[in-house]
Amino acid sequence: MGRIVCIDYGDARIGIAATDELQIAVSPLTTVANNNNYMEEILTICKDKAPEIVVIGMPYGQNGEIGPAAKKIIAFSKKLISALKKNQIEVQCYWHDERYTTREAHETMRSIGVRKKRKIAVVDQIAACNILKAFMETNERYREKITKERLTEYDKN
Repeated sequence: MGRIVCIDYGDARIGIAATDELQIAVSPLTTVANNNNYMEEILTICKDKAPEIVVIGMPYGQNGEIGPAAKKIIAFSKKLISALKKNQIEVQCYWHDERYTTREAHETMRSIGVRKKRKIAVVDQIAACNILKAFMETNERYREKITKERLTEYDKN
């Protein structure tokens, strides 16, 4: 068994969380600015943590449809998978429904009294934790593995 790393990709920031090696505990790792260096930072995390799985939050629509936000995630997923392969990082990649995770993160932080300035720094990490926890609770046969065929199918939509 190995770690699972989760990525909550956003236009401004990318939240990252991970499990321990036994996949028992989920912890926030960092928030990466979505700039020209974000892929290098994500690859460094993947090299350091050596995950067996990378989970990417997918913003499905209310009916499970693929909208503009999901198309950004598909493009990001392609770029990430290509970079992982190029850097010889072998890992399985999955999408997991991220609906409401950022809202839940804001509610959690509000309930424990986190200040606004601190919220900006950690909200994406908390959302990544929420996505990862949900992924871990999902039966394996219902997990959406990212495959070449699946990416091609989404390209047609």
